[in-house]
Amino acid sequence: MFPALRPVAVLFLLAVVAGCTTPPPDQNRPEITFSHLPTINLAVADVQVENRFAAPLKAPHIEHQVPVAPAKAVIRWGQDRLKPAAEAGTARLIINEASMVGEALAQSGGLKGVFTKEQSDRYRATIDARLEVTDGQGVKHGFATATVSRSQTIREDATLTERETLEFELVEKLMADFNREMERNVRQHLQDWVR
Repeated sequence: MFPALRPVAVLFLLAVVAGCTTPPPDQNRPEITFSHLPTINLAVADVQVENRFAAPLKAPHIEHQVPVAPAKAVIRWGQDRLKPAAEAGTARLIINEASMVGEALAQSGGLKGVFTKEQSDRYRATIDARLEVTDGQGVKHGFATATVSRSQTIREDATLTERETLEFELVEKLMADFNREMERNVRQHLQDWVR
């Protein structure tokens, strides 16, 4: 009926479809690294990191959704800080837990709840890891452990960006705690293996 409008309608439809299929711009996410810290040189020939924590991938667990998963941060810590400095032996950093869970907090009801912005969620992150050292014959000679946990609440009116920032900073602070505790325990319990 209106043949001149058909090309315009087709172009409009193509533009709408193209707009729906365009992926969102890639966000530049920060990293948590430890390369600025001195290495912990161990009297072994090989350093391994083994992640034994299996994320449940369902609520209340959210470690698979956060900007930097705790397990990924611990793996990076092992890569950046632990260095082999001998011709035999193995050091194995074993991640037993690297979780983050979200918990909804109780809200005030009535007029107070309407006019007050409250803390609506609590995030809790936990890391538990063990560093084991074996000699060239596979005989275990010692270990050091570190278990750290932190939590943080957030207001109900927080934006997605504010939530992601809180999640990142929570893991960053948790890793600072882990770094201090693990280094102290390595130097105390594995002092014969530190070079």
